[in-house]
Order: sequence, then structure tokens, then C-alpha cells
Amino acid sequence: MMKITKYSGSIVVLTVMVVLCLSQNVYADSVIMNPPPGSLIENRLDFPVTGSIDGYRTDRALNLHYWITIANVGTDKKPHLHWPKFYVKTDSFRGRVSDGGQNSFPEPEDMMILLLRVDDTTNQRIVRWLRRGRDTGSYPGIPVRPSEIMVMVPIQFP
Repeated sequence: MMKITKYSGSIVVLTVMVVLCLSQNVYADSVIMNPPPGSLIENRLDFPVTGSIDGYRTDRALNLHYWITIANVGTDKKPHLHWPKFYVKTDSFRGRVSDGGQNSFPEPEDMMILLLRVDDTTNQRIVRWLRRGRDTGSYPGIPVRPSEIMVMVPIQFP
């Protein structure tokens, strides 16, 4: 956004505001602080994710749940499939993520960390998905529902 203000005489004040937003927050006070947007995650088998959620207690009273997930990104730069990593238990959260995927390409792989807010039914579906994966060793991607995304942070895996 650019604003030009002319004062009397020949003094012109030019105000320029640049907004760069690498992560998208549905709720301005809900954030993923670590890793920062655009990070190249060197060790996809163990990295920290920290953040905070505005309205956590109110949402929990309404039987809403929060999950940190990793999502792949299509050519449209939107998340398509996700893999839940940990359940968020407090409004200020910290956890470790392990992603067992492999990047088959020579260039870094674009991915996203998502903070999802889900209802009871979806929460139970995720829990069953995790149990089935533990039992079978197979963790197929789950289609992303854009309405559940609270925060998206783009990252890359080497």
C-alpha cells in the first residue's frame, strides 16, 4: 500500500507500507513460532514445532481439538494431503515432529506445517488413523479440509 500526502508548499511525504506474509493465519493471534516460515528442515526425522492458540480454552469447551500436521504442497502452493504429527493439549504448545517421508527430487521439497482445528468426529478419525498406521505400518495421506486450517507455515525438506 502506498500513500502520498501533500503538505502546503513543495514538501511531499511518501509513506510506503510493505506487508510480507509467508504464513497464513486464520486467527491473527494463533501462530506457529518455530520453525519460521520458509525454513529448510535439515533433519525431517526430528524437529521442534512451537506455537500458541488464541481462544484455545473456549474451543476446547466446545469440543474442538487441535492437531499439528505436515502437508504436501501442490503446484498451486496449497496443501493437499496431510499426516497428523501431534495433538495439541494447551494454548501454548511445544512438540517434536518426525516425518518419515523421502524427497525423491534433487531440489528441496515444499511442504507445510498446519495447525488444524477439528471437531470430535474428525479427532476420532485421526486417532483411528494413527492406531491403524501403528498396527499396519502404513500412513496414507489424509485430504486437507481448508476450513480446518488455523495456521499454515511453508517449510522445505532437503
